[in-house]
Parts: sequence; structure tokens; C-alpha cells
Amino acid sequence: MTQRNTADLPALTEKFFTHVANGEEELVMGMMHPRVRKELPWESIVDVWKQVLQEAGELEGFDNTFVTTPKGMKPESSLLGKAMGKIMGTVVVVTTIKLEAGEIMGRLAFDNDDAIVGILYVPVDETQVAF
Repeated sequence: MTQRNTADLPALTEKFFTHVANGEEELVMGMMHPRVRKELPWESIVDVWKQVLQEAGELEGFDNTFVTTPKGMKPESSLLGKAMGKIMGTVVVVTTIKLEAGEIMGRLAFDNDDAIVGILYVPVDETQVAF
């Protein structure tokens, strides 16, 4: 396994959640790993997003998007932050999704080819996450 650059992953994460909010099925599904597309159909993604809309309103933007490791939270030290620029294996990107009436945390797991292999929406103060 070789190190890879993670610099583009925060932008890909925000793009993915924007595509979901805009109902752009083809673009969303195209960013996901083929196995995950079979296990997590568009209808499931849309159903969760509809719940988010009902609870907190329309998407307004993103804040504090960063790269971390599975189950990792925000890198606190600058040394760890620099190390996250080149990493091996699954990478998780976390963003605060800003909505009309609140915020939620969006977490995407990316494989070595930058295909999405996991999607989570959790409260912003959640510390126990699946990845």
C-alpha cells in the first residue's frame, strides 16, 4: 500500500453533499464505490436527506471540513495535520453541514481510489462514530 495525496478530498466531500442536496442521483452514485452503490441505493440516501430537511431545513453551506482517520475526530496538533496530507488506506473526511435551522456532521469514508465507501450523518457533538 502506498501513500496518497488527500488534498482534494475535502472539496470532493462538499461536492458530494451538495449533489445529494440538489437531488443529483447520477453524480452522487458516480462518486460511490460500485459495491456501496449496490448496498446503499439512491432511495435510501434521499430518504435520509429528506429527514435532515424536515429537522433542520435547506443546505446553506459547509464549515470546518478536514481529513482524518476512521473513527478519528479533528486533528489537534499541526504535526498530525501535516501527516494527514499523505496517508495510506481508508481516509475519512468530516464537514459541518450548515442548514437553515442548525448543523449536522457529515462523514465520508474514501478508499484508495477516492471512491466513497461510507456515508454518515451525525449530530455535530457526537463522539462515538462508526467510522
